[in-house]
Amino acid sequence: MKKIILIVLLSAFIQSVRSQQTQGIRLRHGERIEAGFGQGNQIITPYIVLPARTIEAYKTNQISSVRIGLNRDVSNVTVYVKRRPHDGAVITSQKVGNLTAGWHDIKLAKPVDINGDSLAIGYKASFLEGNEGGAGYSFGNDECANIVFVNSKSTWSSIDGSFCIEAVVTGDALPQNQASLKMFAAPAYIYGERHTFSGVVRNIGGNGFDGLTVDYSVNGGPFVQFAKGGSVGINSNDTLNIDVSVDEADNRIVFRIGRLGNQPDSYAADNSDTLSIQRRNPLYKRRVLMEEGTGDWCKFCVGGIEEVRYLKANYADEFVAVCIHSNDRFEIQDPEHSYEPLLSRMPGFPDCFLNRTYECNPYGTARRFFQQLQERPGTLGLEMSAKFASDSTAINLRARMISETPVVAPDYRISFVLLEDSIPGKQLNGYYGSKGSFFGWEKLPEYVDMNFDDVARGVYNGFNGGLFTNTSMAAGEYRDYDYTLALPAKRIRNKNRLHVVAILLDTDGKVLNCVDAHPAGIVDAIDAASINQSADSGVVLYTISGVRIGTFPSIESANSTVSGGIYIVYQQGKYRKMIFAN
Repeated sequence: MKKIILIVLLSAFIQSVRSQQTQGIRLRHGERIEAGFGQGNQIITPYIVLPARTIEAYKTNQISSVRIGLNRDVSNVTVYVKRRPHDGAVITSQKVGNLTAGWHDIKLAKPVDINGDSLAIGYKASFLEGNEGGAGYSFGNDECANIVFVNSKSTWSSIDGSFCIEAVVTGDALPQNQASLKMFAAPAYIYGERHTFSGVVRNIGGNGFDGLTVDYSVNGGPFVQFAKGGSVGINSNDTLNIDVSVDEADNRIVFRIGRLGNQPDSYAADNSDTLSIQRRNPLYKRRVLMEEGTGDWCKFCVGGIEEVRYLKANYADEFVAVCIHSNDRFEIQDPEHSYEPLLSRMPGFPDCFLNRTYECNPYGTARRFFQQLQERPGTLGLEMSAKFASDSTAINLRARMISETPVVAPDYRISFVLLEDSIPGKQLNGYYGSKGSFFGWEKLPEYVDMNFDDVARGVYNGFNGGLFTNTSMAAGEYRDYDYTLALPAKRIRNKNRLHVVAILLDTDGKVLNCVDAHPAGIVDAIDAASINQSADSGVVLYTISGVRIGTFPSIESANSTVSGGIYIVYQQGKYRKMIFAN
């Protein structure tokens, strides 16, 4: 009787394993349809590549189906499997026809045997007029999943993302305990000594596992174990956030999978990743200035709005935006404080300058120029305190500069820009009624009610700046510059929403650094307990004199970090004076 039970249990176990194998293992890069590529009346062929180092573990099995994710309806779909995207020879192709938006599982009439060589999986599709952006992709660029052939132009191109294409592998010899490790791109640098590296572990084996470990090594040092609990099923992922200390100017961090549950990874070729990061001195933090020409009448200036939002969200303390309105009710009226010297250099709207060096259409291009500028370490630090005068008719500013290296004959200049946030108005929306997607603007009305931020109210101390210093500076020496900014008698809607940008320039008018400061002295005191803690989305803390301390995840976090006293808190678009009791 016991033998019979054992046989039955063993049979059930075998059936379970086979069932897991039959469902297949999905090899992929772009997992979520987050955006779309392709223009109307265009034929394109996007590909993903499965490198030999990845596919080796699946030898003797087959690719039995291909899954593709579409952002829009497409026509005349044909699926391809090749060795490489550029190959003329096709291993197999299969006509599919028309497909709607979403994911589609296409079973191959001729499954492809895996012999260990690389494979390229792709599909050709036609995009009808009005169905722009049909080829779905995920954000996060992966060089194995970003290539596309634009048939109408007979050119190869690439996207800043990963196409949603998956190869489904089935067979009787699938690896059981296997995962891949992909760390997300790290910033080129950090200011400070610690950074949280993010990544994903993908279960690409036939077994699920409970818990995992990832080991990391900094600059060839001993490996440190990072452990994480939780179950990870077949074809599932687990996200990683690993806090790492770096102690050198240039750092190389190696990450590798340790264990999957209580088992080692059966295939080591795809279970490691390496990132590099540079540590910089916060004293010499380089911020990039974006001066954008815009107007509420400019229907495609919503692209500039989205670019500013992106850069502020991703580079909070390294990006400064100045939105210069023209020919609308927000434009600067006083010729003495106008932005005309820069506006006259803009060929049309939307347009922008980064550090008064790179001129471009803001959306999509500005971030690349921003990153190029940020790759260069700064050597001139700039900070500023700001405080309202007692009668609130002016803002007293003190800009402080520090040089990392000796400067024999400096000729630095400084200018100030007064900005205001949360000004209500209506923005003409060029994406109204569009069948394509653009951050939800296509779903909004033709004129969108919104609050405008970073609106330039005037340029002070001259567009090219007044002389900051022309006397020699020793390395590490501070130099101060005091300025009283007289507020315009009219046009300021809310003094609580004013802030000032200081711009450090050279004699050629190029921006060397900048800083944004919110003045203290107007806001009313408020008890910390009255803040809705659950709604915290980030807190920026300033001293009572307006010097920025840093960004914290919540009021409680800030209170536990800084010493007791009175501070200015910026949270959810509002400024408050608060007493911290720590």
